[in-house]
Amino acid sequence: MFFAAEEAVWLDERLGKLVEEAGFPKPSVRPTEVSSMERAKQLYPRAYTSWTAQEDAELSAMHARGLSKNELGEHFQRQPSAIQSRLRKLGLIKD
Repeated sequence: MFFAAEEAVWLDERLGKLVEEAGFPKPSVRPTEVSSMERAKQLYPRAYTSWTAQEDAELSAMHARGLSKNELGEHFQRQPSAIQSRLRKLGLIKD
């Protein structure tokens, strides 16, 4: 997997050099490309924002009541993976 990522980066750099050598400016972002952060924020408006102490307390209480990561994600407008990470950081789950 790491080899494939290294190869993709190398190819991107090489293609960029070829484009520049041909006299075209290298675009910094492909026009049709949407970053994963932008996609996440479209689905989960609070994605990648800091958690507040109030949210931590609310998350702890709701987790104790047995709500699922998906339910918690909907409530907090965050990705289920972010909910899992926060629960782990708060020491409420081990995995």
